[in-house]
Amino acid sequence: MRSHSVQYILTDSEDKELLSGIWNDHHNDSLKSPLRYSDEDGNFIGFDIVIANPPYIGQKGNKELFEPFVKHPAFEKKMDYWYFFLNKSFELSKDSAVNTFITPNYWITAQGGKKIRKHIIDNYSIVEYINFNDNAIFAAGVHTNIFTLKKNEKPNQNIKTTIYQNKYNKDFLKNQHKELN
Repeated sequence: MRSHSVQYILTDSEDKELLSGIWNDHHNDSLKSPLRYSDEDGNFIGFDIVIANPPYIGQKGNKELFEPFVKHPAFEKKMDYWYFFLNKSFELSKDSAVNTFITPNYWITAQGGKKIRKHIIDNYSIVEYINFNDNAIFAAGVHTNIFTLKKNEKPNQNIKTTIYQNKYNKDFLKNQHKELN
């Protein structure tokens, strides 16, 4: 069996153009996208793994951005734009594929996260969940989480979970590095 690797990195300017092509025609099975991967005969085979850090854009104050997706099955009021990316990763990945996302952590409890939570419960097994809480791992200061899902697997009764309770100071990584040397 031959192994395939595809890498596609979007710049901010490419983001909007690619997404409009992907989402505006979400009912078309022959959708052309740089993210589609086909075998030698042109048949879509899907990805073994999808790793994503999609844009975090809330619906509030971004009506124009969400307007084209109002009829999309994943759409709900008070949602976040990255939810569309998780739904698309399901379409792009093979059965039993691994999907790992870095996102804001509020989807777990947010009113506008009901559909994405149901989508995850109905279509994935949660393998691992890491919640950084108040520890800003990016300059934007977003409360971040990382989660790994396995597509079309039975629910996992043993989810590896890490929840950071304490806020680390700026010297945390420097001190960790010293301990390792």
